[in-house]
Amino acid sequence: MNTTSIGRLPKSIAQVLRFLKPGGLYQPIVFNNCFTIVRLEQIIPAKLNSPTAQSLLNELFETWVQNQLKILETQQNFI
Repeated sequence: MNTTSIGRLPKSIAQVLRFLKPGGLYQPIVFNNCFTIVRLEQIIPAKLNSPTAQSLLNELFETWVQNQLKILETQQNFI
């Protein structure tokens, strides 16, 4: 079974999962031009342990790098 943070899911699916209880099944929804059935297997509360902290740091670093690249691109367009 794959574990995925609800924040990494598409908004339409995340909204459905927020209201389901474990084992809950939702009616078919259209997602990416396909009908999708969503079922919540289980809820695992987030814990700030070492792997989670490292994952958060990696995400923040990646966001920072992307922002820096955008700034550089903008500056080069003015030259």
